[in-house]
Order: sequence, then structure tokens, then C-alpha cells
Amino acid sequence: MLPANATGLRQPVHVDDLASAALAVVTQPATQQRSYAVGGGEVLAYTQMVERVLAALPRPARLYQVPPGLFGLALTTAQRLGRLRGINAAALQRMRDDLVFDLEPARRDFGYAPRAFRPLPEELGIGE
Repeated sequence: MLPANATGLRQPVHVDDLASAALAVVTQPATQQRSYAVGGGEVLAYTQMVERVLAALPRPARLYQVPPGLFGLALTTAQRLGRLRGINAAALQRMRDDLVFDLEPARRDFGYAPRAFRPLPEELGIGE
């Protein structure tokens, strides 16, 4: 379950793409004394990202989007019952915030070409 306004944009990135980027920047003269934002190969709304994770689960799971007020009430209730303690107002705000980066400098300077977000169960640490 997520609040219906969890629409912040994301660029989930694969660890192999990050490792490749780290190795590439140390070998390219154009990258010396520069920093780069590296994200994933596509931009997804927060809910789309969660849907892709759910699709990778071995058992079917469904994402329910509820009005933000109802989500807040459910979250408060769960926390009073001793559950979901790690989710706070800041975490809810981040679900609405855009966290995307301009990958063009990395593409230009060292050929950064990240993959799309298509998680597999084993990449999520989930065994069959």
C-alpha cells in the first residue's frame, strides 16, 4: 500500500552500472577533477518502481494506492502497534520528491550507458 501521491521520479540504478562507472572514470582523462551524477537508465515514478519490484517477487503481489490521509492514518495505527517504525514524515515526503539526475555529462565523458530497471528476484535477495 502506498499513498496515491507517491509520484516522485526516480532513476533506480543497478550496482553493476555503478561499478562500471567507477572503473571508467579512473581511466578517462576527460573525467579528471570532475564529479558525476549517475543514475539508472530510465526515469520512473515512485509507484512504477515499486510495481516493478512487486513484479519480480516469486508470489504475485498487488500495489494498492490509497488517499494520502488514509495512508497516514494506517501508518499511524501500524506504528502504534509497533510496526513500520522506519517510515516517518520525511520518508513520506521523499516519495513525492523527484530524485533524478542529468546523465549526459557521464554519457559524453566516459560512455555511461545504464540499464533499465528490471529487477530479478535474486538481485533483490529473494530466493525461489
